[in-house]
Amino acid sequence: MKTLVKNIYSWIIHPDESGLNIDIRGKMLLLGKMLLLYILLSLPIVVLMEVIHSNLFRLNYREIDISLGFIFIMFVIVGPFFEELIFRLPLKYKRNYLVKMINEFTNDWIYNRWHYIFKYFLYIMIVVFGLIHLGNYNNDEPIFYLLSPVIVGSQRLGGIVLSYCRIKLGFWWAVLQHGLFNFIVIIMGYLFNHNCSLVSKSSEKTNLQITELMYIDKETSCYSLTQKDSLIYSIDAVNISLYQFMDSLQSEGPKPYDNTWINGTFVSKDGSTKSEIIEIIKDQIKFEE
Repeated sequence: MKTLVKNIYSWIIHPDESGLNIDIRGKMLLLGKMLLLYILLSLPIVVLMEVIHSNLFRLNYREIDISLGFIFIMFVIVGPFFEELIFRLPLKYKRNYLVKMINEFTNDWIYNRWHYIFKYFLYIMIVVFGLIHLGNYNNDEPIFYLLSPVIVGSQRLGGIVLSYCRIKLGFWWAVLQHGLFNFIVIIMGYLFNHNCSLVSKSSEKTNLQITELMYIDKETSCYSLTQKDSLIYSIDAVNISLYQFMDSLQSEGPKPYDNTWINGTFVSKDGSTKSEIIEIIKDQIKFEE
């Protein structure tokens, strides 16, 4: 792994278009090492992002309201292909059809200097690849853009590793690595964040359970509430946002710090007021100050 880090570092400082002449087994082994390196380098950034989100300012992630199957298609197959098509395929001059077309009007000025231009073209593509992922957030505060190099740090690292993979192994290897990384992210999110408990309160007369969802099927979204006078006896919420759940209990007041998709159930034998339910939730999750 140290050798790979050294090779990528040396290449990014003095990049060239030369590939590696190795067999399929060697390419698969190198791909696995690059994928592992990408994951390991991303972990500290994920931790730093959580620190920023919890202590500095709230990162408003765009909620994904599509089914898990469609997410796999878009983020493991379609997305990686088109992102690699745009950002990595043109890294080799013979595949950069736009530059080759422009070169026809420059009397080969670009072609003759491509070994100089390539370095800066590579850097631009890596930076832009990172910046487009700012679209994953709804933030527009100045501090958000000030910290954007950190916020899209994982994508910029990915841009470096994927560019190295594309040049050394080939375009389709970069597509494969990109898809595998996204696949791992989706699986990890499903295993560690999907159906995790946000609120759990159980007694002889009252039971409230709210679980967080990473992926939903919005077509099955529903909400029902059983109420008599000012007392609530049951709530059944499936595939809705936490904000929606809270809005059904209060027309104003602070919202939860994090909005997320949830399933929620509430049952009370003797009935509970909205304020009593809200207090249970506030006791277990963070709210805006």
